[in-house]
Amino acid sequence: MGQPIVLESSQHVYAFAPEMTPAGFADSGAIVLFKTADAFNGQITSPDDTLAELNFDAVNPATGPLHVKNAQPGDILAVDILHMSTGTTGIILTVPGSGVLRAMTDAVTRIVKIGAHWIQFSDQVRIAKQPMMGVIGVATKEQRIPTGTPGRHGGNMDTRDIAAGATLYLPVFQEGGLLAMGDAHAAMGDGEVSGTGVECTSETLVRVRVLKNQSLDWPWLDNQKERMVIVSAESLDDATGEATEQMVRHLAQALDKGLDEAYMLMSSAGSLRISQVVDPLVTVRATIPRLYLD
Repeated sequence: MGQPIVLESSQHVYAFAPEMTPAGFADSGAIVLFKTADAFNGQITSPDDTLAELNFDAVNPATGPLHVKNAQPGDILAVDILHMSTGTTGIILTVPGSGVLRAMTDAVTRIVKIGAHWIQFSDQVRIAKQPMMGVIGVATKEQRIPTGTPGRHGGNMDTRDIAAGATLYLPVFQEGGLLAMGDAHAAMGDGEVSGTGVECTSETLVRVRVLKNQSLDWPWLDNQKERMVIVSAESLDDATGEATEQMVRHLAQALDKGLDEAYMLMSSAGSLRISQVVDPLVTVRATIPRLYLD
């Protein structure tokens, strides 16, 4: 396989934009190692540190961007996530006025140990380690979007399926795609209801591939079991409606069926899942088992 291209955590951005300066270059098919800082960029080191004391201009760094040669607007950038490793320390927070339960949260910081397979949440409780990438996206079509916000370009989708063994497909809006990622979690529940998962550093090995002359409206993801479309919007109603329509239209085309039949299949065998409800937009994914497509 040879040595991968390496992007260090010091090479990062805080927004996805139409114009971005590449931190590295790769051919389609190249293997790239992204080293990422935690979501707080090292500002939290003890239980005495709280989010209220953070410099928010230095939150959610995304390592990159990576310019992938021959990626042009109207193409798809496929990101095969080959392996994810995390640091040995994780951070979990609650913040007054944030998360789902805004009225009942205090400023609490918990530092946890991350092992090979488990996270030591407390003396009595361990959480299964399931590394995933919270922020992953490409240069935007028109506007500058902070790394903490999701959208059609990807960004802060906080979708737990963006993990080793999956392939994420992102629409290309600018030459080179300009891929960046960060905000890794050793584990995160659907919804990310308090505003954080187990935040940590990571080293993530990916393969980047350009799929020419194929376009997408939203990010899509395949893993061994499912295919899904990931949609972000201002409300759950808008996100679920758009995700459902995207999947129904995809099923109709992929299976050569009418929209009504595809709609019934989605209702009988597919799922709608909340990715996160704590970012500036909410994110939902519509999923279908791949056995219906294969």
